[in-house]
Amino acid sequence: MVTLTTLVNDTAQVGSYRSGISVAPTTVQIVDHTTSSVVVTATKVDQTQGAQVALRAVDTAGNVANCDPVFDVVSRDPGKPAVATYTGLAQTESHVHIYNQIPGVTHLTILVNDRRFELTDSLKDRETIAVDTSSAMIVGAANTISIETTGKPGGSAIVVIGDS
Repeated sequence: MVTLTTLVNDTAQVGSYRSGISVAPTTVQIVDHTTSSVVVTATKVDQTQGAQVALRAVDTAGNVANCDPVFDVVSRDPGKPAVATYTGLAQTESHVHIYNQIPGVTHLTILVNDRRFELTDSLKDRETIAVDTSSAMIVGAANTISIETTGKPGGSAIVVIGDS
C-alpha cells in the first residue's frame, strides 16, 4: 500500500497501479502484492513554484517507509540575489543536496534556523554537493531552511532537502 500524504504543486503516479493523483491523502492498494519495486513519480505542475510530495509505503509484512523530501529549483535572476525559504521542516530533514545546472549558480548560502552554511565562489556547472545541516536543526518540525543564490544571472540549481 502506498499513501501519498502530501502533494503540493504536483501530480503523482504510483507504478502502473494509479496515475493522475492530484489530491492528498490518497491511498493506492498494491493488489498483486508485488515483491518488485513500485516507482512513485511526481510531476511538478507549475515550474516556477516549489513542490512537495510525501508518501508512506507499507509492505505486506507491515514494514513502513516514509519519504518526504523538498524538491525545488533555485535560480539567480539579474539584479539581486534570490532567496527560497522552506518552513515546517522536521529535524530529520537536515540533508541538503545541490545539483548545479548549466549555467549554474556560483555562490550559494544555506541558512538553517539563523545558522549560515556558505558555499562560495567554488560552485561549478553540473557540480553536486551534499551539506549536512543537522547541527543547526532543532527538535520537532519547526525548522526553516533558506537558500540564497548569487553569481552569474540565469544560473540555476536543483535543491533537494531530505532525511539523507
